[in-house]
Amino acid sequence: MGEERRRERARERIEAAVSASSDLAGIAESLGGVVDTTAEFHREAFVPGVGRRNSFVAAAFLLSPGQTSDILETDRGYYVLEVLERIPADEEGFTQQRDMIRQQLLLQKRRSLITAWTEKLIREAEILDYRTGRGVVWEPDPELFRYGGA
Repeated sequence: MGEERRRERARERIEAAVSASSDLAGIAESLGGVVDTTAEFHREAFVPGVGRRNSFVAAAFLLSPGQTSDILETDRGYYVLEVLERIPADEEGFTQQRDMIRQQLLLQKRRSLITAWTEKLIREAEILDYRTGRGVVWEPDPELFRYGGA
């Protein structure tokens, strides 16, 4: 039996179980499965046993607390989910963190650009070393530039 046919038969069994029961425990029992609860997750999070960025995660954010989904197909299998609770985003905390993160990223970018600019100046400069009494062209050590790139 081909993979497509197996998936079709599995979906038919799940549809029959969903039609016969109105709660997740009944559906799971009739299919020999279990009802499991996820930890809190956000839209981009990996959900153990489910994955990330799939119809399960999308449905979790479209449904209201207490609502049950239709049958959801992902690359890992079929799911029926019920949203138990939705924790609203802390918009004030987000705003404070966003500004702090923006400042950190700007500072990091600034440092990176200054480092690259400085390294470029050193690489392109002709530096004469007169410590030996005569002008010797100084060649920078490649180890000097191992943390940045220019």
